Amino acid sequence: MPLGRAVWHSMQPKRKKCDRCNLYSRENLDKCRWCGDLDEQGLALLRERIEHQHQSNKSLGRLFIVLAVITALLIVLM
Repeated sequence: MPLGRAVWHSMQPKRKKCDRCNLYSRENLDKCRWCGDLDEQGLALLRERIEHQHQSNKSLGRLFIVLAVITALLIVLM
């Protein structure tokens, strides 16, 4: 690991994964910053929103791959 990255990484706050929502928050917090104040219904909505974001990101990734292939083909054919 390059020195700059190692220094930057050491300066970042330590994070832990929440057992309820599977998101990361700082270790020094008493409760998760994402789901600590949510009831079960709010947690379900949070999980649904996270899943929707994941699906949107996956679709965007596929679009970029298709555009990259089309661009590569156009470059090769010219």
